[in-house]
Amino acid sequence: MRKTLLAAFSLLTVVSYAQTVIDLDDISYTQTSPSTVEVSKYHGTANEVSIPETIQHEGKQFKVTAIGEQAFYWKAVTSVTLPSSIDSVKRMAFASTKLNTINLPEGLKFIGPYAFNSSKITELTTPTTLKKIDNSAFFTCRMLQKINFKEGLEEIEAAAFYKNESLVSVSFPKSLKKIGKTSFCRCAKLPSVSFPEGLVSIGPGAFYECTELANVVLPNTLTSIGDEAFLKCQSMTTFNVPKNLEELGSSFIAMTNINSITVDPDNKLFHVVDGVLYNMKNTLLYAIPMRGKKELNVHKNCIGIWGGACWGSDLEKVTLPEGLLAIDGYAFETTNISDIQFPKSLTFIGEQAFADTKLTKVVLPENLLYLIDGSFAACSELTTVTIPSSVTTIDNHVFSRSKKLSEIICLGSTPPALVSFYEFVDSPFFGIADSPKLLVPKGTAEIYKATGDYTDMNIVEQENGILKLVSTSPKDKSTVKGNEPLSFTYTFAEPVKVINENPNVTLREKDLLYRNIFTPDDCWKVTLSKDKKTITVWAADFDGFTTSYNFDANNNYFVVLPANTVESITGDKNERIVISLVGSIAAGIDQTIPAETNQKEVARYNLNGQQIHTPQKGINIIKYADGTTRKVVVR
Repeated sequence: MRKTLLAAFSLLTVVSYAQTVIDLDDISYTQTSPSTVEVSKYHGTANEVSIPETIQHEGKQFKVTAIGEQAFYWKAVTSVTLPSSIDSVKRMAFASTKLNTINLPEGLKFIGPYAFNSSKITELTTPTTLKKIDNSAFFTCRMLQKINFKEGLEEIEAAAFYKNESLVSVSFPKSLKKIGKTSFCRCAKLPSVSFPEGLVSIGPGAFYECTELANVVLPNTLTSIGDEAFLKCQSMTTFNVPKNLEELGSSFIAMTNINSITVDPDNKLFHVVDGVLYNMKNTLLYAIPMRGKKELNVHKNCIGIWGGACWGSDLEKVTLPEGLLAIDGYAFETTNISDIQFPKSLTFIGEQAFADTKLTKVVLPENLLYLIDGSFAACSELTTVTIPSSVTTIDNHVFSRSKKLSEIICLGSTPPALVSFYEFVDSPFFGIADSPKLLVPKGTAEIYKATGDYTDMNIVEQENGILKLVSTSPKDKSTVKGNEPLSFTYTFAEPVKVINENPNVTLREKDLLYRNIFTPDDCWKVTLSKDKKTITVWAADFDGFTTSYNFDANNNYFVVLPANTVESITGDKNERIVISLVGSIAAGIDQTIPAETNQKEVARYNLNGQQIHTPQKGINIIKYADGTTRKVVVR
């Protein structure tokens, strides 16, 4: 009870301090402790103001320790003298003033958000006691020309010196560890900076659009460079990855004039191949030289192209490897690429990845799931786009302002859904050719019209349609247990013929965006049933047997049969078919015939090729009436 009362009395005392306001000589002071006050409001009109170190009130002396929130906000002061007693300048204290001269005294420990925002300061020197400059503290101080950061400063927070358009000189201390997000963004006249050894991170957009910034030398202590850190720094011509760098953000040197990328020989994570920056395994492409490189052959091991990797470069031709999974946002934006062949493995194309390019015809790969915002926007020469059946959603602005786009070919029986938009300017088809032709499979025109998403298009059915799928075995969303043979059946509504005997079937784990996790020793094969309505697709090893796969418990799996594996007598073909499977708790395989097979077993052998007449422990080789064989584990 006593502790509760003491806490209540303590809170009451703090509140009473906060309510005590002392007015002296055009300045209001608010009491913050029994012996301290802060400047809470300036009421005067003088251009020059001197803040006293102490004030007297009712026979008591108070030390002035802070400039409070908005104390001089929108005032016409041009010069303020701060006493050595000040330890903090709080939020918006001098924001939007005409202040052009300020002395920051030793002892100052804190500069709050927007403290000097839009003031007229021309020079700045920080005291050694200041450890951090808070976010937007000197935001849009357009007259600030010179900054001298003294030793002791460790952090410059987000947008601290955003759009200081007159800034030409910055001196960083050795104590500096962090340069925050957009901290020097759009300081257009800043010609150079010397980064100190000891600096650990440069935040996203830290020097974005510093168009005069050149000769950037990064310290070996640097471990992280954020997204767009040097975006549009047009005077930069070289870039070296320092020794200890671990993280590179997207578009970190995009839209520059960099013609050479190098890596410190002691860096263990990055290297350069043919002038291009990759990780050590060549699985991620981070950046290419923006100038001088017109042709790019992406490394065969590459599975991802980093955001903004080629944005604004001289690139005219690119070759992508099979196995590539993702192209991140802005990767090829504003390049002169006129033609591209997407690998079948590709599942993701990011925001504005190919915007403002010279592409004329785009055939999207059949494992792509979504079209992301603005991915092919403002492609002035684009006339034709083919969208595979795998695409379920088309985002805003995807083809916006691609003014020659007049033909869109959709290969799916189910129309891709358009992300909702309020204004037509956000439509994926805003600004394309008038009355564009939408080609859809035979028999699906009414389905496309019924969605209401394509009403402004001239919908035309193509000569052929999509084969109707009746069933699969296993069924979609079936449970799989442990080691199962990779054999799947697909039954259609009419007889078919096989047009691709070795289709590129993929098995994916967790998500359809992820890579294929299985490749047969030999290949995937297709066997046709006697009635020709059912196909069995199976993974063959070099001995002609069906390969099994161990499905982990509680994982999701996806078996993907590619489009155009079979066709009917009239030329209708299958679209991409996905069977999702859920791994349950692994179990031993005791059955002699795999679950859900509709084929008759005609013979069984052991691994030595000897025929056996009953199941035996170990691996049994089973031959079925349709000619397929499977290896089955019997325990």
